[in-house]
Amino acid sequence: MEFRILPSGVRITLTPMSSYPIRWSAVFGIGGTSPISGRKHDTFGLAYYYLGFSDDFKDVARVITPVRDERGLGTVIQGRGDTVASHHA
Repeated sequence: MEFRILPSGVRITLTPMSSYPIRWSAVFGIGGTSPISGRKHDTFGLAYYYLGFSDDFKDVARVITPVRDERGLGTVIQGRGDTVASHHA
C-alpha cells in the first residue's frame, strides 16, 4: 500500500494600499493520493483560506450589508481524474 502526500501549498498575499477591497489573503493546502490498493489514480485535497477585507471597503459596504473577513475550508476528492466530491464551507 502506498500513500503519498503531495507538496503542500501556501500562498499569502498582501496589498500595498488601503484603497483595494482586499487587504490580505492566505491559503494553506495539502493533498495526496489514495491509500487504497488499486486506486492509485485517486487524489484528495484539503485547503483553508482567509480573506481579509480592508477597513475602507468594510465601511463603504456597510451601507448595503455588513461585511466581515471571510474564512473557510475546501475539500476535493477525485477518482481516476473525475471529481467525486467537492465542498467549500
